[in-house]
Amino acid sequence: MVEEDPRLAWVVPAGRRNVHDYVSTEVTDPDLKETTRVLPTPVHLDAATPKKLDDMPEAESEAWFRRNGVAEDGIIKVVLRGNSDHKVRIINMAAVAKCGPPLHGTLFYRSAGGADDDIIRRGFDLDSADPRAQLPKGWDPRGDHFTQKTISLVRNEDVTLVLVPTTAEHFCEFTFKMDVLVNGVRTSMKLDNNRKPFRLTSLIEKRDKKRDDLTRIDVTAYDVLYVYATNDLDRRRPGWSRWDPAAYERAYDDHLSKLRDE
Repeated sequence: MVEEDPRLAWVVPAGRRNVHDYVSTEVTDPDLKETTRVLPTPVHLDAATPKKLDDMPEAESEAWFRRNGVAEDGIIKVVLRGNSDHKVRIINMAAVAKCGPPLHGTLFYRSAGGADDDIIRRGFDLDSADPRAQLPKGWDPRGDHFTQKTISLVRNEDVTLVLVPTTAEHFCEFTFKMDVLVNGVRTSMKLDNNRKPFRLTSLIEKRDKKRDDLTRIDVTAYDVLYVYATNDLDRRRPGWSRWDPAAYERAYDDHLSKLRDE
């Protein structure tokens, strides 16, 4: 039986809408099934549940992780639509974040696939004192977006943004503040997650023992560890398997030593 924090027991529906006098927004969920994920509390699953979790339809799997407090709002797709008879200019966007130590309850460890380099991104460094929208090159920030260009909308015109908040050190709950200029008047509007904050946690990492310039996930920092088949060093079990974090760390070190000796 999974112990769920009632404060986190909510499911995010697709196509959430937040209508403002000048701009309406729609937030949709990206496909994050094939990523490493962290839950805030230790989750002890019976022997059959990990395979069931892997066999679930994607919508059910996503709902399960959301109900149990997954914090992975690291790619947020937003559709903005002009709602005014006057031209609307979005002249600034920043994240408003409250951050603390990264989550360490349960780690679902799975290597991620390649990222899509064609999407248009706006980066937000939640570890900075002023996480304003950055215009990234690839996944790296390359300067304040709104000092280089603004976004203009007429009535019923759509613009799609992909917001990419990042944190290397924290668990953060955050919303976005957009500054909007309409008919010479400046106002602000908030973008949130269906009247709740977005949530994101960094992974806890450490330096590689052999190469100080490399880091890796510190699985021993987590209370409970599940490893997907592609990272399961036993290579005998499909889907998710539970590992003792210290045992997986030793097995991983042995695996690396063998690779380096080859």
